[in-house]
Amino acid sequence: MAGGLIVTTLTACQSTKSEVIDNQKSINIKAADKAALEYMKAYIELDNKKMNELHINEYEFLKEYNVTYPGASDKLNGRYELFRYDLEEGSNEFYYKARYYHPGTGGKSSVELKMIKDKKDGKWKNYGWAWGDTHNLESIVGDKKPIQVHKWEGERE
Repeated sequence: MAGGLIVTTLTACQSTKSEVIDNQKSINIKAADKAALEYMKAYIELDNKKMNELHINEYEFLKEYNVTYPGASDKLNGRYELFRYDLEEGSNEFYYKARYYHPGTGGKSSVELKMIKDKKDGKWKNYGWAWGDTHNLESIVGDKKPIQVHKWEGERE
């Protein structure tokens, strides 16, 4: 009888530990998704302050402009799609690809991001300015299928 009680107790503890880990990963994913979306919006507006808040390192983007396209992200109206790649390299790193209509320029555009959890403040941030221009997302993610975080709504320009 005592052996059965020990096995049941150990199983319950393992189950609870697994649930806590899954719950923490879910919280991390939601926070990373939100930060990736916020970065995309700041990127669309070319908002220096917001982009720097969402970067691991600070950059000097366009000195003469604080915000190049103010309010442009408010005009998205759901015309974007956001994909997350979870390479399961740890719960502190995700890759994203966003495709969107750019209200400021009137055309389609995209951005690729490597979002990591900042060890200093625990917030999710983009690894580097123009990361997608200097790295090949497809070669990193391989044939891994992305998870669609947001589906394009409305017309495709």
